[in-house]
Amino acid sequence: MHLILQKISPKLIKNSQNFFWEDFCNELKKQKPWTYNESLVARYLIKNSPLLIKERVRGWSSISHKKNLVFVWISKEKIWVDVEILKKRDENLLEKFKKEEYGILDWKNCRDTPCGYPCYSPKNWENFYILWTAKEAIIKYENLKLDNIEEIILENVEMFGKNISWLNFEKKLFLRFKNKNFIVYSWKKDDLIFWVCNLSNLW
Repeated sequence: MHLILQKISPKLIKNSQNFFWEDFCNELKKQKPWTYNESLVARYLIKNSPLLIKERVRGWSSISHKKNLVFVWISKEKIWVDVEILKKRDENLLEKFKKEEYGILDWKNCRDTPCGYPCYSPKNWENFYILWTAKEAIIKYENLKLDNIEEIILENVEMFGKNISWLNFEKKLFLRFKNKNFIVYSWKKDDLIFWVCNLSNLW
């Protein structure tokens, strides 16, 4: 497996453009006009991955990008990755998930509220995004609809320490959708949350 977290630079964009045929670049720009640079760089990083070049492995690749960062994972097995920005949103979104699930994440209420959900604080939104991104990982993995997010249940979480390509995954979440079990690995740095979704233990 090979994991890449790369900040986009003008030099990297230029190298990516020089690597691919002009027709390919033009077509990609038509398909992804708002994320052209990120999409192009991600494909360039995949093509130049040591896993593909040195080991000649045909595997699964997954791409995500936010805030001028590209997140790429290459593996022999199916996998999904994502990076999301932690930010305050409509507090009604907190009710998307059950109090029991927040409890599993050791959510500490900052005050009692009539609905039973804590008020806004950076810590509260961090836990919301851990749940949201973990469940969204499964939605993408299984090609579900966003409406299915409340049917995906967090059952357990373990503190977890694994360093891959300078990324330190901290939490290992166990989730279930109907009769299928999933594992999501999570890492937070500043206002960014990263995750990797798989059907079984990666490590």
